[in-house]
Amino acid sequence: MNQSETQPPSPSLATVHETSLAADGWLGRYVAVADQRQVLDATVADTYLAWVKERQDPGRWDGEHIGKWLEAAALVWRRGRSPQLLAQMDAVADQLIALQDADGYLGSYREDLRFHKIDWNAQPIGMAARFDLWCHLMILNGLLDHHEAAGRPSSLASAAKAADLVLRTFGDGRQDIMRVMHNRGQGPLTAILPMARLYGLTGDQRYADFCGYCIRQFGRPHTLPIRMVDDPAAAAADVLVYEPDRQEDDGVKKCELELTMRGLLELYRHTGEKRLLATSSAVFNRLYQPILPTLAVCGYLLGPEITDPVIHHNPLVETCDIPPALRWWGEAFRQTGEARFLAALERSLYNQLLAHHRPEGGHIGFDARAPADRQGGTMRKQWRDDACNWRENCCLSMGALGLCWIPSAVAYAASDEVVIALYAAGTTTCRLGAAEVRITQETTYPVGGEVRLRLGLPRPLAFRLRLRIPEWAEGATVAIPGEAPARAVPGTLHAIARTWRPGDTLTLSLPMRIRCTPLPGPEKMTLVERGPLILAAPLRLNDGIGPESLRLPTRKGVSCTVQTPAAGDPAPTVFTLAVAGEGQASPRLRLTALSDAGVGGEGDPYRAVFPMAADF
Repeated sequence: MNQSETQPPSPSLATVHETSLAADGWLGRYVAVADQRQVLDATVADTYLAWVKERQDPGRWDGEHIGKWLEAAALVWRRGRSPQLLAQMDAVADQLIALQDADGYLGSYREDLRFHKIDWNAQPIGMAARFDLWCHLMILNGLLDHHEAAGRPSSLASAAKAADLVLRTFGDGRQDIMRVMHNRGQGPLTAILPMARLYGLTGDQRYADFCGYCIRQFGRPHTLPIRMVDDPAAAAADVLVYEPDRQEDDGVKKCELELTMRGLLELYRHTGEKRLLATSSAVFNRLYQPILPTLAVCGYLLGPEITDPVIHHNPLVETCDIPPALRWWGEAFRQTGEARFLAALERSLYNQLLAHHRPEGGHIGFDARAPADRQGGTMRKQWRDDACNWRENCCLSMGALGLCWIPSAVAYAASDEVVIALYAAGTTTCRLGAAEVRITQETTYPVGGEVRLRLGLPRPLAFRLRLRIPEWAEGATVAIPGEAPARAVPGTLHAIARTWRPGDTLTLSLPMRIRCTPLPGPEKMTLVERGPLILAAPLRLNDGIGPESLRLPTRKGVSCTVQTPAAGDPAPTVFTLAVAGEGQASPRLRLTALSDAGVGGEGDPYRAVFPMAADF
């Protein structure tokens, strides 16, 4: 069978961590730099640990970085099983455990600002200590990742001890967790994720009960403006809380919301409570799905819900917002089998996460750009990645974590099937029962649309292989040697169930056409896209030819030629567009991927929105 199916994948899909991406591939180059500069470089973990050891944090987020380093290191170790990295992780965890106070506290704050030493119920809502609980939870999460990857009971015990301090401090009859005003209580609600994980690992009902306490806080005035629902198709008014006395900074905080939604899915995985899954899907449907087409360029400012006070909180997309969203959507796919979550994941991966980084140096930005600038060039806002800026860059470790996670989003597997979710040059290794399966992708994706998959098997093996067909891939085909190519339906998982033999190959062909995505609003502007990439026009490549010289789309059609750099050349791939059939005199616009535009900072402006043609 070689056909597109509507049947969802197995509900027992597991993440496949063992994917090695080619270091010269589009995604692999980013991952290789993040692995080396943000994880394997021992000075990074040493610096993060030193901040916790000082315990003099006056109100920043110093402690969160070592927790996220442990998460990233666990992901990297799962891919390569490096003894050196395992030893480094063990050493970091041992030092954190040695720092942990007898009461369970594990953070970087000075004594008088620690979250469990403050009477939140009696004090006016303050800001100074608002991130201490967040940092405590991030370290807790990192220890859980270390335990799950390497099997370290000491890290699990330390994480449980840290969680128990939270349980003794907050809850019914104790302190009100929503008084910890990290983004109006939304930061503390991310406790759902580590508590749900601990419930799954230990079976201790107290952790599930605390998740329930946190969930009961949803929708309180001027806090997280979300309601729990039973229907994933719930109307916006049912899942979102609209407050007539809304204050300026009310609304969702994206990173915190996304971690909380992933926490709901983690709790659903262990309890099966359907409203947890329904609420996660409803939040995606009402807050993210409508703005995904323009999110990478316009932030949260534009979209069908431009006047929505819930989403219209901050037009800029922080780097911290992106990895939690990607991981939430990856988990949502695992739980639902809905390919639309993978479509959202790929779009934000290529056009947001990568756009916040510079692959040649590992630089990570707090935000990549201002919202779409229709008058002049948009400027990339870059941070340097040296230590002098680390404490002021809350996104540094989260950005690296996102990149280190990319290989874990390539494939998912169950006992009798494998899903290929992302296309990238490299090799995925997974187990189907007792058999080891190796799937190698040979491709130049996202520049080229052909993906050749080669299967390494120990013997003939019957299983179902599912290939994600992107929503934009009209005319996609899947070809197996000796068989007629099969049409694949965009937006589905194309399934091939058969007995595979060692060395079998198949070729997925994804047509790469220029597409235009109109922006909402009266200005008649559009994005230009090709495959999964949003394209942008660096002004330095266009010799004075402004984006307005080529209005898109046009009924005459647009031709595109692609110039790829030689191996080892850091120059970007250039896409040259011209109105079809108008010869050499037609204005030509030289574009790059949005992630390659503006990497020179303030001296390298670019445009990512274009005026529409009159005949559109």
